[in-house]
Amino acid sequence: LKYTQYFGNKARYSTKDQIVFKPEEIAHLAINLIGNEVYGIGIVYPNSNSMANLISGEKSMHILMKRKANSPYVITLGDRAKDIMPTDEDITEFGNQLEYLEEQQEWVVNDYTKVEALNFGNVGEKFLNVLDHDTQMLFYGFQVPAVMMGMQGVPEGLAKEQAAAFERRIQSIQAETEKVIEKKIFRRILLANNLQ
Repeated sequence: LKYTQYFGNKARYSTKDQIVFKPEEIAHLAINLIGNEVYGIGIVYPNSNSMANLISGEKSMHILMKRKANSPYVITLGDRAKDIMPTDEDITEFGNQLEYLEEQQEWVVNDYTKVEALNFGNVGEKFLNVLDHDTQMLFYGFQVPAVMMGMQGVPEGLAKEQAAAFERRIQSIQAETEKVIEKKIFRRILLANNLQ
């Protein structure tokens, strides 16, 4: 009878948040129909969670990499074993030297100053498994062979088979699109111009 496009707040659909189309105003291509649903869920929507996970993981990784790019230092002044203890002024003076320290400057300290960097390990490595998993989920969801994205070392025969299967999937979507264009657009144009 009609097509209704909703926009705005999806939590509460109202008539002011919709556009109504007559059947002849729409060339409806339903991809990934489920059961007796009228609208297909498409290709992107089922993968929206995987896309959000990948984006979130990448943002988190880069935030941590930025924060941990320069390891913080633990600086010990004096020597407890030799009972050489720094005064408050010594600590303040050393702290003042660090205020304007830049990455290209070199450290020069005396025998009674010990500088150690805190080691957080390989921060980026902790994300590799998660990001690889999220990427794989997108490949599965979009049905794109990972070998076509250059992601995996797959034997040549298997890679050719995956490429052929992917091509058949593309052709099936193209065939569905072609049917909709022929029935919903071309047929109407031909009828309107008395050509059928």
